Amino acid sequence: MNIFIRACVLVLATISTLPRAGAEAYPYKPIRLLLGFAPGGGSDIIGRVIGQKLTERWGQPVIGDNRPGAGGTIAMMLTAQSAPDGYTLMILSGSQITNAALFTKLPYDMVKALAPITQVTVQSYLLLVDPGVPAMSVTELIKLAKEKPGQLNYGSSGIGSVTHLGMELLSMIAGIRMTHVPYKGASQLMNALLSKQIQLGFATTITGVIHVRSGRLRALATTGSKRSSALPDLPTVAEASQPGFEMTGWYGVVAPAGTPTTVINLLNQEIGNALKKKDVQKFLADQGADPVGNSVEEFGAVIRNEISKWARVVKARGIKVE
Repeated sequence: MNIFIRACVLVLATISTLPRAGAEAYPYKPIRLLLGFAPGGGSDIIGRVIGQKLTERWGQPVIGDNRPGAGGTIAMMLTAQSAPDGYTLMILSGSQITNAALFTKLPYDMVKALAPITQVTVQSYLLLVDPGVPAMSVTELIKLAKEKPGQLNYGSSGIGSVTHLGMELLSMIAGIRMTHVPYKGASQLMNALLSKQIQLGFATTITGVIHVRSGRLRALATTGSKRSSALPDLPTVAEASQPGFEMTGWYGVVAPAGTPTTVINLLNQEIGNALKKKDVQKFLADQGADPVGNSVEEFGAVIRNEISKWARVVKARGIKVE
């Protein structure tokens, strides 16, 4: 009897390792792609591009789900709490990373709760002003801010976002004081700039370049270590006035921690392939963004390094969520 039982156990174990008849390969149903900011912002634009290419590749819809609020924290919490089965993904932006440095009691550990898949883009921000602001350069803007301390209003995509911390970093380096007006996402920030509710702000080239080209906003500089291919005649903040200043934006794709490695690797490969397509590269170039498509490990390192960088700014400026 014991021999018979052992034989049955061995057979069952062998069967369990074989592919199930009729088992469906990933993805066999629609995928939800969470977007942490309002429609029209950079996360939304990148999410639609990636979602469209994955839909075309697999024949399964990748559905964008905008969940703005709390600097992208709502979308991150939903992602962290979702089943780790590959059917909930999220576009993670560099702006959302600052939450780990800003919030002391998040309901999740960002590094432990999210599984990096790949970084999609990297891009500079634009320092944008309303055309009515009497400043044609970074130097003139800083001079104006010193003459009128606290009277210039700058917008951000949320308290603790990169667009907030980046302006605080610039203010710290330049020795100026301006008034912060937070919004729920990059699209609301852009609308506020266009409607003259605020005088200036940072925006990614993806969301800002179209308005610069139309003349509705004035770009004073870009924020990267080199000039933007979208606006090559525009100096960087560092070369224009403030040596050492640098901030870049980026977007990537993450999943809930615990998502099977096979699914993570497949997504990494497919998104990487999408970023090699000429139409995608042209679209990104027109927006001033460069495609990345790095490895899971490389993207994980980017996330950790960004958290450390912005934690130093939060501490230095004493920034807290109200």
